Amino acid sequence: MPRDEDRVFDVSRPHKTAPDATSKPIIVGHHPVMNDPMVTMDRPAEPPHVDQPPTPIKVAVSMEDNEPAKEASLPPPAPLPQPKLPELSVHHPLAVHPPPEPPASDATPPTPAFVPTPTPPLPGVITPNVPTGAASPLNDLPLPAHHGGHIAKSPGKKNNRLALVVLLVLLVLLGAYAYADAKTSINLPFYLFRKSTPVATTLIQTTAPAVTDPYADWITYTSTAEPTLSFKYPSDWKVTKNTTTLGVDSADIVSSSGTDIYWGAASAGVGGQCDTNDTVVVNSVEPIPSAPSLYAVQWTTNLYTGSQTPKVTTEMGVMTSSPDQTTPPKTGTYKGCVYPSRFPNHKGDNSLSLGVKEGTYQASDLATLKLIFTSLKY
Repeated sequence: MPRDEDRVFDVSRPHKTAPDATSKPIIVGHHPVMNDPMVTMDRPAEPPHVDQPPTPIKVAVSMEDNEPAKEASLPPPAPLPQPKLPELSVHHPLAVHPPPEPPASDATPPTPAFVPTPTPPLPGVITPNVPTGAASPLNDLPLPAHHGGHIAKSPGKKNNRLALVVLLVLLVLLGAYAYADAKTSINLPFYLFRKSTPVATTLIQTTAPAVTDPYADWITYTSTAEPTLSFKYPSDWKVTKNTTTLGVDSADIVSSSGTDIYWGAASAGVGGQCDTNDTVVVNSVEPIPSAPSLYAVQWTTNLYTGSQTPKVTTEMGVMTSSPDQTTPPKTGTYKGCVYPSRFPNHKGDNSLSLGVKEGTYQASDLATLKLIFTSLKY
């Protein structure tokens, strides 16, 4: 049988091996330890089982009643087949070893001193410089039973740190929000300390700009021959002539710059010979709101009268049609030389005239002339 010294262990026994220079101490044994039934330690091996021969059974047999009983021996029963167990290696954990033989003498041999094998230093690792033979604190430390193992870090510590960091950030944000609510006037989604103040709404009343009446302080002229006809003119324009003879109503209203507006309740016919090159150019046409089918027209007449250079005159008055008698009047250039300011009365038996006299038109009075003619009511 092999001796106890021939056994091989994958780990060293406690207090038998000194730690290496790069070893780290670990703590074991904070939990109950239960023996593994599959591993035999130092228990003495049980003696092997030896089959004993069967004991014969004696049976008394009597053939007849008067004969004494005879002892007969029955054949022994056949032994039961024993299963063949596999041979176990010496190093197998289930192998049964006999107890170690006692030494020849009673004296216990001395235990040889342990001499640690020097371990070459690892790259980048600083090892302590301990003299040979000197007592080293590392050599005095016993190796634990699980020499060479390591303790795995618990993943729960990392999760706890992350949760702690998140909690601290939330507390800082909550404190900042509470400070802004208590010490500032910043508008927040909700308030912890102060009450929300309603936003003051300022009603701005817009006043429409006052409409300036362009006819303020103007004078209204009403015809005596046509009582339903009237128009306005500025107060600084002067009426220089007013004739009311035999029902004929006429007047000249002159501006300070010399523009003369002629009004006549009865107008005579206008005619004359025109040059073939004469033209009438209608420059603007504006409807009169209070006189349907009447328009304030401004035009220019180019009269050649046999000359290469035309005589240009600008006039303005109340019209019903264009120079070619088309209604309503339109801007453009027309052939002819006669375009008098005429429009019929309501009875249709007479023509009325309201316009600038030829040769008196002043361009500076153009805006005022438009207001005078568009103020006509008829």
